[in-house]
Amino acid sequence: MKGKVERADKIVVFKKRRTMYLMQDGQSIRKYPISVGRNPVGQKIKKGDQRTPEGLYRIINKKPHSIYYRSLQISYPNATDIANARKRKVNPGGDIVIHGFKRGRDAFDKEIDYFDYTDGCIRVSNADLDEIWSLVPIGTPIQINP
Repeated sequence: MKGKVERADKIVVFKKRRTMYLMQDGQSIRKYPISVGRNPVGQKIKKGDQRTPEGLYRIINKKPHSIYYRSLQISYPNATDIANARKRKVNPGGDIVIHGFKRGRDAFDKEIDYFDYTDGCIRVSNADLDEIWSLVPIGTPIQINP
């Protein structure tokens, strides 16, 4: 009998702890340090607020040639985000991804500084992103917590 293939069936993010877990059958199989949006506290409300969204989303695409090395696109905004933005008469924004460092900045990746500098995305090292890329299929749910 073959062993179980290691593949994440859920991603769990804790913004305050700056930590992301890959889960399989309710157990953590990987843990990564992350950085989040420049305005890290609170739910993303509108385009340009530099907040990382909170809630349940899915990985909907993998972009192998992103400006930020590679990226996994998150299904933000969801129906709740769109409804909240409509109530406020604002654009909810979009294009929230898990990404690495900008191409050509690999030297920084070796001594990664996890200060929050994204516009709402989740950043990991390029080496971590390679591993995440191989373990996370499109359609994987991602729970982003405060």
